[in-house]
Amino acid sequence: MSCQLSTINYQIMIKHIFKIIWAQRKSNGWILGELVIVICALWFMMDKLWVDVRCYNAPMGYDISNTWRFKLSTLSSNAPGYVPDSLYDSNATQDLLKLMERIRQEQEVEEVCVTYWSMPYSNGSSWGTLLPLGADTSKAVGQNYHKLKVSPSYFDVFRMKDKEGRAITPLVENAYRPLVVTAEAEDFFFGGQSAIGRQISENDDLSEPFTIAAVLPTFRSNDFDRPENCAFTILKGESLREFVKNFGVRSAELSVRTKRPVSYTHLTLPT
Repeated sequence: MSCQLSTINYQIMIKHIFKIIWAQRKSNGWILGELVIVICALWFMMDKLWVDVRCYNAPMGYDISNTWRFKLSTLSSNAPGYVPDSLYDSNATQDLLKLMERIRQEQEVEEVCVTYWSMPYSNGSSWGTLLPLGADTSKAVGQNYHKLKVSPSYFDVFRMKDKEGRAITPLVENAYRPLVVTAEAEDFFFGGQSAIGRQISENDDLSEPFTIAAVLPTFRSNDFDRPENCAFTILKGESLREFVKNFGVRSAELSVRTKRPVSYTHLTLPT
């Protein structure tokens, strides 16, 4: 008998609670709405944190250990060693190449390269259209791709290999208008088929195409970006002279890899 009374009391209590909740449904609705908003915010925060952690731990596609960045400038007319234009018998490109060679000969230096807005972590702003020859170009229309301008030794400085683990510099330094793309670009343009030897143009009429000489397994601009669909234009010969002429030496980026870890005070460059 006592068990039946206890069950009845519980039922009455539960009904009373539901009556109270229903009577105060307007105020409870606001509380429920706030809880839904908080739950959604926490969900998005956890999802973003999970994506960031996965991106942070994913391969970058390059190695920046023991590398240094140097910003170039021009001598003022009052600086020691300044040569007036009237007595100057060289040009900016020759001076840049000579400087790179002198840096390369330093005992502590392993390799040096030049880039324009294309160093790792620089978030370079060079974006544009790429159109593959002999492939479906319709899906590439209206989309921009990250384009990086680098000298052949760039891939040695940052220890970048192609998908087969081969050194990239020998593949591009003697090739005619070579281009290096990422695996994302290869998949996007050629549907999983090999991109080696295929051609890509920056122009709508597909003129002046580049030939793909190597494919990188991945490339990310920073720790929290996903792998990019990007292409590396090689600066050498006429293309390097054109960039130096159009953008000047002061816009060039010099990256140097040392043979061992060194501090700033122990890194001496030629004058």
